[in-house]
Amino acid sequence: MPNIQGKYLTPYVSGVDDIGDNVGEIGRFMARVLKLPINIQNVFRNFSTAEFIEERLGEKLNLSRDQKEMITNLIREVLLGEIFIGDFTKSIQAKLTVDENKARDIASMIVAELFP
Repeated sequence: MPNIQGKYLTPYVSGVDDIGDNVGEIGRFMARVLKLPINIQNVFRNFSTAEFIEERLGEKLNLSRDQKEMITNLIREVLLGEIFIGDFTKSIQAKLTVDENKARDIASMIVAELFP
């Protein structure tokens, strides 16, 4: 995802941003999101998800801008079923290059606060 300084991104906006100007791909992405249950769509698109990542998770765990962007992408991948929730901690650890304890803390906060 391109670094968009100063903006809070939901997993949905982040996904559209990653696609760029490919209208067909954006349409397919939007269709995938619309097939999700409403409670998952809400996590995917609600600004409160971006606020949680930026203000609660990021500040509490002292995450960098890049790490918060990676978390947003990982949340999107979990919600779309691209990452198995059982592998979430390992994925966080690998993408954010943090130790296992910090990855577990991040995953626990996300699961407790965001995932229905």
